[in-house]
Amino acid sequence: MKEKELKKLKVGDVLAMKEYREEMKKVMLSEEQLVRKATNMALYNRAHLCRTSVDRMKEKGVWDVENMIASFSLVMQKKLIGFSKVERDYIYLIGCTAFRQTMKRLGVEKIGVS
Repeated sequence: MKEKELKKLKVGDVLAMKEYREEMKKVMLSEEQLVRKATNMALYNRAHLCRTSVDRMKEKGVWDVENMIASFSLVMQKKLIGFSKVERDYIYLIGCTAFRQTMKRLGVEKIGVS
């Protein structure tokens, strides 16, 4: 994309992009792999592993790319209902990570998401 086009982009525009969906999918897969590794280590060490945020998202039926993007949008608007603060913070973290990676991929070096 050209620099002028990048400067005119709004967060909603980025969330609707194919690149953002791909980055969200990568971040979610990475999180699932971390949970799998932690579960395997807990089983190996005969330790107890508590439920993770990924488990909670799966239980609520939100753990797919489209629902996570929609939930991230609602978290940013402070309109997500039915989720605990920890769950909202986790959705925000996943969404911001994917957003940063998307912006890097599009060629924007310095971004600030608040």
